[in-house]
Amino acid sequence: MDTFHGFCRELLESRGGTFDTARAHEPAFWREVEQQASDLVLDGGPAFETLVVDEGQDFEPEWFEILRMCLADDAEILWVEDPAAEPGRQGPGRAAGVRHLSHRREPPLAAHGGARGTDHARCQAHVNHMGKRDGQRPADRAPDEQREPAPERLFTLIESSYEPNNIVVLTVHGFHNSYFSDARSIGGCPIRRFTGRYTDEGQQIYTAGRVCSDSGYPSRG
Repeated sequence: MDTFHGFCRELLESRGGTFDTARAHEPAFWREVEQQASDLVLDGGPAFETLVVDEGQDFEPEWFEILRMCLADDAEILWVEDPAAEPGRQGPGRAAGVRHLSHRREPPLAAHGGARGTDHARCQAHVNHMGKRDGQRPADRAPDEQREPAPERLFTLIESSYEPNNIVVLTVHGFHNSYFSDARSIGGCPIRRFTGRYTDEGQQIYTAGRVCSDSGYPSRG
């Protein structure tokens, strides 16, 4: 089991190539990796008999084309995706598909709140706790005013038995555009954030801290 780019890295290194983790923050680096992987499989890649793709709605068509060249002629494909997350996108035509009608990603109250104002039903949430009712605050505030409610909300969660290391302050923009990108703590709790560096194995390196601050921009789900 691996990510698509993890597969590319393994393929490159198995053919004597290199994977420079110091450049992993550069979008152009990943395009280069994909191109190198494509060139390698064109020259003769592996011939897998089975391919299972999870979170298919996040899978780029170009990625599948690279993997398709690594499949045996009679290979079986299982494509798992959430059609509500990326309407209009479909998996490969000859893949067996699985449509998720339930999930464990969010509490029922959060799922219900997210469905309000939309024209489609959300799938059923199966989580051990109901969660908290969602609340909204105006976004047209100065950065300092945006930071003000954070300590109070953090203390409320901690008093509700949430451990600080299970709390994430998430921005929907790039992390460097976050109001907390230059903050070291929230309400006295040190912030844990990505340093921009990676281990030799390609894992992100984070600062020491208790409350995670990150961006949802590069990933979904």
